[in-house]
Amino acid sequence: RGQKLEGEVQSLRTRVTSQDREIQLKKITGILPISKSSKKKKQDYEATLEENDELHRKLERLEEEHRRQEQTLMQELSRIHDEKEGLEKERDRLRHGTGQSPTSEPQTDSAELRHLQAENAALQKTLLSTREKMEQEIAALQKKVRSVEERDGASSP
Repeated sequence: RGQKLEGEVQSLRTRVTSQDREIQLKKITGILPISKSSKKKKQDYEATLEENDELHRKLERLEEEHRRQEQTLMQELSRIHDEKEGLEKERDRLRHGTGQSPTSEPQTDSAELRHLQAENAALQKTLLSTREKMEQEIAALQKKVRSVEERDGASSP
């Protein structure tokens, strides 16, 4: 999506530059005279330049907003991924008993086994909750990105 937006941005910049050159050329060649006798044309020209500048500023704001959203999304995904890996390692450690020192005796006590099973269940519940939260956050961020893309598409001439 970022590359698509970058392409659209570049296309809009090229289009604006082309229109600026065309207006300047017409002004220079006399096709678009700017004089006291053509006050209406001058006002139209100034309005077009003002609109062009406004669209430039809007495009730059949208680009910056998109970059911030993309950066935030990537940071959040990285954080959630790291958290997920940590929980999986902890689960595996508990499942395989690697948290014990090599000299300790294997614990066969049923109370300890129940405790480990309860802890494992709690970790799995946390992992599930984290996954759900991640999916919700991703969906919300994707919705924001689509909204920005739709606004960007709707404001394109």
